[in-house]
Amino acid sequence: MTLLSISSFFNDIFGTGRSFDGVAFELFGRNIYWYGIIIAAGVLVGFLIATHDVKRRGLPSDLSTDMVIWAMIFAIVFARLYYVIFDPNHHFTTFWEIIKISDGGLAIYGGIIGGIIGLFICSRIKKKKLSLLFDIAAPCLAIGQAFGRWGNFMNQEAFGNPVTNPALQWFPYAVYFNNPKGSSPVTGLPFEAGWYQATFFYESLWCLLICVFILIYRKRQRFSGELALWYFFLYGLERTFVELLRQDQLKLWNTDIPVSSLLSAVLVIVSAVLLVLGHIKARQGKLAPCTPGSVYYTAPPEISPDNVQDASGCDNSDGCGCAAEAESTAGAETDACSEGADPHAADTGSSDSAGAEEEKDCNKSEEDDI
Repeated sequence: MTLLSISSFFNDIFGTGRSFDGVAFELFGRNIYWYGIIIAAGVLVGFLIATHDVKRRGLPSDLSTDMVIWAMIFAIVFARLYYVIFDPNHHFTTFWEIIKISDGGLAIYGGIIGGIIGLFICSRIKKKKLSLLFDIAAPCLAIGQAFGRWGNFMNQEAFGNPVTNPALQWFPYAVYFNNPKGSSPVTGLPFEAGWYQATFFYESLWCLLICVFILIYRKRQRFSGELALWYFFLYGLERTFVELLRQDQLKLWNTDIPVSSLLSAVLVIVSAVLLVLGHIKARQGKLAPCTPGSVYYTAPPEISPDNVQDASGCDNSDGCGCAAEAESTAGAETDACSEGADPHAADTGSSDSAGAEEEKDCNKSEEDDI
């Protein structure tokens, strides 16, 4: 294959030789769009990564399925709400227009907010640390975005400034759109066909690199929640600047401030501070990974009647059950945590109090998420 044929190939896809309307095919009389197909492919790859990570960490095999279900439900709803709320054109006049997402209009930060809410609910149901679920989700979200930005390309959106210099009209710096969506923030007129900065590609490539970094780095994870913080830091770093190039920026009300750029800058600062503090505490022995898979993970003591490690990661090396449960037959009986106590003795005020206090401490360790 010659350089000329390669150039022609890319021109057919990204240049003036390519023209399409975003429809992949028709099924039962309805259009199936490339946007939806690509988004679904990103979700599938993310699910496979999560499934492998759950197995690697020795967690229940159904956890990844529950995570995807809860996260996707809220992510889609909030991604659309975020876009509608900050839409610069305010062109939504009916409920159908608000919920119609086949033409695009999903904001990633809204999706992240919704995903966090979904994962929070999942963590309460599955009784797992929220920061643990964040760590599992981080590379999945990054690869999902890497796919999703190509959905933006097929939808002819999420592009940058016009490129009028013929010497710069080449991919990956720029891409040709024959029917770009939206209107100019300067003139208010619909965008014209032409070359624009390929900001969708900039972000797609960056998110792919984020995913690869997290998948490699997780073997040296220092504390629970660290992978999620790396995602927020690295993604926010890129989005802060790339958002300034985009023509379809979502603005804060009655201002010219790109809301996603501002939010990204805040994420970079907050996540950087938390990463530094987390590493300091990890070196002091105050934080550590809560599941296997990292060289810094320390296995709990061997499980025995006098030394119990439960599935949630609560260390019971003092001989106390993480959730001392009372058993009642003719009279109430309870597990005793005090030294030398008979575990099958009848319930007393002191043993019940000790069990409740131990359960409180263990539950606190489960909920202290980063």
